[in-house]
Amino acid sequence: MGMDPESVVGSIGFNSAEYFFAIQGTWLAGCVPAGIYTTNSPEACHYVLYHSEAQICLCQGGKNAEKIASIRESLPKLKAIIVYWPKDGVPKVEEKPGLAKVMTWDQWMDVGKDVSDSVVRERVANVKPGNCATLIYMSGTTVGVVEESHRQGNPKAVMCSHDGCIYNIKNTPYYIHSDYPENRFVSYLPMNHIAAQFVDIMMPINSPITVYIAAPDALRGSLVTTMRKARPTFFVGVPRVWEKFAETLKSTFAQSSVSPLLASHLQYLKSWLISWFQSIGTAKCLSQQYGETPYIPYFYAFAKRKLFDPIKEKLGLDK
Repeated sequence: MGMDPESVVGSIGFNSAEYFFAIQGTWLAGCVPAGIYTTNSPEACHYVLYHSEAQICLCQGGKNAEKIASIRESLPKLKAIIVYWPKDGVPKVEEKPGLAKVMTWDQWMDVGKDVSDSVVRERVANVKPGNCATLIYMSGTTVGVVEESHRQGNPKAVMCSHDGCIYNIKNTPYYIHSDYPENRFVSYLPMNHIAAQFVDIMMPINSPITVYIAAPDALRGSLVTTMRKARPTFFVGVPRVWEKFAETLKSTFAQSSVSPLLASHLQYLKSWLISWFQSIGTAKCLSQQYGETPYIPYFYAFAKRKLFDPIKEKLGLDK
């Protein structure tokens, strides 16, 4: 494809093996990945691709590819739009000189067959510790006030260096024992998020981790199903994910098949017990979090057996 060293490869799509391979291949080519949210408008996609001067954009499905194809005329640096999982078709666009061509994943793989291993090794050898490993586009922030209303700014690009990423990877086993030979993890956070790239792709390069990829609708309800199947040994969740888990569990605890009068008394007892168990669990976690001497509160074993273990099993976090 004539990719220049340190050039950018944009990606828009849900977590998948192809997305993983594309990011790893980008690093081997001495280039830089830049993710795009699937919910982005064509204008927002254009900003990321134009600002980063991306030369390739990887798209999951025809709809995402159409979104990028519709703005290719104003992306002079873009050379190709690669489509994988084209269940909804591949956009048919007229090939014109100077405009990005649309290709399928298989066609893209065929292009790479002519690249010798020596070229790849040379690209890898030329990567320096301080070079950019990945571009993370943050959400736009408030940049001004106009008539008491806030105006949304453009996304900010954060450059994460190779040495910074490697430093964190090397120190991760100290915190979560990622060197355990039977570690399992569920990939579900958007791949343009630094947490997802770090845990889903970078850590398994250094540690023996089996990665289960969740379905595209993971954050709309299917995540727990994948977790129950995978039984991950560690899990990373943003606050909103834990809030959703809590909401689901609360609704489960609130269900009762007894009479309304008895149910109200039982609900009060449940609420009291849960609050008590939570205080016990919090005390134990705080002692660990602050590096204090391990502290096991009274009745912790009882709370663990009656509340904590059942919750972990229900969420698939019992390993």
